[in-house]
Amino acid sequence: MPITRTGASSILTDTSLLVMEADSDNELDRRDREIRNKFTIAPPKFHGNVDQDVDTWLKTFERIAKTNHWGNCKRCDILPAYLRGRAADYYDDLEEATQESYEALCQALKERLMPKELQRMRYTELFQRKQECGGLWPGITNTRMSCVWGNAQ
Repeated sequence: MPITRTGASSILTDTSLLVMEADSDNELDRRDREIRNKFTIAPPKFHGNVDQDVDTWLKTFERIAKTNHWGNCKRCDILPAYLRGRAADYYDDLEEATQESYEALCQALKERLMPKELQRMRYTELFQRKQECGGLWPGITNTRMSCVWGNAQ
């Protein structure tokens, strides 16, 4: 039984579509990688001044890192490049283990660079919430509160 031109054409078209779909998926993946590499969003600089809130800056950094698809290791590498002045000096004084652990780095920056007045305000707010709950929050102690918010008292 001879294959008609229409039959052969539809067979080729079906096969071509499969190949084209595979090529276009690869092409889309390649373009997506190129776009991610070209359009990196840069975080703002952080100086650690009294008028800057380290917590807000770290949240902004987190959103940008997520958008740029940075893992924790890359975040540890990139974060110090956006520190200036007092914040950069403090980073340089940190132990290498703290610099290499993203969670420890963020905690250290919060403890040291959060303005004392803001630390006191947050500690007071947390303490008031604790009192409203009858003073009993399972798993939260005054020691833990001071670790989270620094040593503001």
